[in-house]
Amino acid sequence: MDDPAFAKANFPQIPDSIQFSKNGITLHGLSQKPSMEFNITEIIGYAASLFVLLSFFNKNLRNLRLVNSVGCALFVAYGILLGSIPIIVTNVAILLVNAYYLLIKKEPIRPELPMDDKDGI
Repeated sequence: MDDPAFAKANFPQIPDSIQFSKNGITLHGLSQKPSMEFNITEIIGYAASLFVLLSFFNKNLRNLRLVNSVGCALFVAYGILLGSIPIIVTNVAILLVNAYYLLIKKEPIRPELPMDDKDGI
């Protein structure tokens, strides 16, 4: 596995099979099994995923962008901790798009009625 976070993790080695002989014990197929311990990198990754997921439950586009921005910022931190350029670049780009719509091109919360329909006709 080429994932740097997986490679850095300190997983216990567990044999696939054990063979007993006169010369001693032979362990076959040592593999690393993940433990249930969480490190700060994983916690940040899960939090980022949670915020991005929660952002899609918002009906208000402004709130969606705010919550999504928190998730993207956490994903940037996660990418930095992993040293993953694609995660960093993608989420910085999404943050910039969200910032553009939140700060520069402020979207109205409620769409305005066309000029002809303002009287309710």
